[in-house]
Amino acid sequence: MKLGLLLRGMIANNNADHWWEKINEINSNKDDNIQLTAPEDRAWGIRDFTLLDPSGVMWRIGNRLRLLKVKFQVHSLFGYNSGDKIGHAEFL
Repeated sequence: MKLGLLLRGMIANNNADHWWEKINEINSNKDDNIQLTAPEDRAWGIRDFTLLDPSGVMWRIGNRLRLLKVKFQVHSLFGYNSGDKIGHAEFL
């Protein structure tokens, strides 16, 4: 069994899409084997993407969404019915 160390970092900025375009452009002109995911809006109020660099470090690069209401549900696994609303949060 091979054991490894997982290193991750987060870079916060004002425009994840801009940085994704720049990194994707640079990466397409080189053979560094950088792996990118497309930017995505997350339920917790962040728009981000991941970058896995050649040394194996995963970077999450993103920005906070301006306005997002998050409602979450806890399912029967935790003793609640699947339709019960138990929380609400707003990110401004």
